[in-house]
Amino acid sequence: MHSIVNKQPLRVCFLIDQLARAGTETQLVALIRNLDRSKVQPYLVLLDGNQPISRMLEPDCCPILRLGLRSFRYPNVLYQCLRFAAFLSNNRIDVLQTYFVDSSFFGLLIAWFIRIRHRLQVRNNLGHNLNNWQRLSLRFLSLFATKTIVNCAAAQRHFIKTCLPLNPGKISDRIVVIENGVDLDRFISIPTKNNSGHYNNICTVGSIANLRPVKGLNFLVEAIGQLIPRIPGIKLQIAGEGEQRYQLLDHAALYAVPLKLPGSVDDIPNFLSEIDVYVHVSLSEGMPNAVLEAMAAGRPIVATCVGGVPELIQHERTGLIVPPGDVNALAHAISRMIHDRDLANRLGNAAREFVLTRFSRKAMIRRFEEFYQKLN
Repeated sequence: MHSIVNKQPLRVCFLIDQLARAGTETQLVALIRNLDRSKVQPYLVLLDGNQPISRMLEPDCCPILRLGLRSFRYPNVLYQCLRFAAFLSNNRIDVLQTYFVDSSFFGLLIAWFIRIRHRLQVRNNLGHNLNNWQRLSLRFLSLFATKTIVNCAAAQRHFIKTCLPLNPGKISDRIVVIENGVDLDRFISIPTKNNSGHYNNICTVGSIANLRPVKGLNFLVEAIGQLIPRIPGIKLQIAGEGEQRYQLLDHAALYAVPLKLPGSVDDIPNFLSEIDVYVHVSLSEGMPNAVLEAMAAGRPIVATCVGGVPELIQHERTGLIVPPGDVNALAHAISRMIHDRDLANRLGNAAREFVLTRFSRKAMIRRFEEFYQKLN
């Protein structure tokens, strides 16, 4: 008679700089909260983690270690290395999964040194904000990571291009695409814009983005400025925080654009419910959560053709695509969505249907669980 052996859950430690209301951090917290504990036991380590917002966003369902390390130049960096190594060893961690450059640099080398079997790095963007030293560091770190997780085919292609010189013929076999997912229950109750024909008096164009130059928001302001003479009821709302806030307000004043910046928005479904046309104007992107959420809300979307965006927004099918930085093309696409509400409704409904069939939060969790099970 054969004895039944109960397979122990895989112990996965996630390492990130700190938590924030941003795409990568939101996806990570959702992953930790929803993993099947019979399959995966999560742990969370924060390189810093002492900021109030980070502590507020911490999940309460897994062990957490805050290292309080804001710079590798701090004198206690060796002590924190030892704390982290002890945490991995004492909890018998099977998998380390790192996010961002600093956490990857810190974590992958230590995990390799103490022989953690599976060492994963997550690369969800195209490295637009990296300096030459950081790019070189990531190439070097790819030698210590057993696998790399990306969230779209565009990020996969970018990673192969930037890392192949250090590890030819092998890196492509170690890259796994695991797409993001949206908590659909929060968005599917938002009614689509069912008005047909032309717009009526006031139209709100909206976007959700960090207020940083790479998000291309100046171009959006200029495009709205072009449309004001033809669509006097148009107004613009951008949810998010960042260093470009006052510059955007000045830019809007220059073009006489009625711009509202509500800051970071907790109730994203409510924000999207007030939007007639959603616009994503980033100059570099992986797979943007904001676009997925706007699609789930059934908003008609105009987006730039960057990174993984074309994997979501198919031109004339689930939205309209424009070249990055092209103000004229952007203004024309927004104008089409406003004046042809039948087109806007059709594209918004198609976008929602596309997300429902492929990009649910449950589907994302299942993809990660299946990936981890193959490691075990």
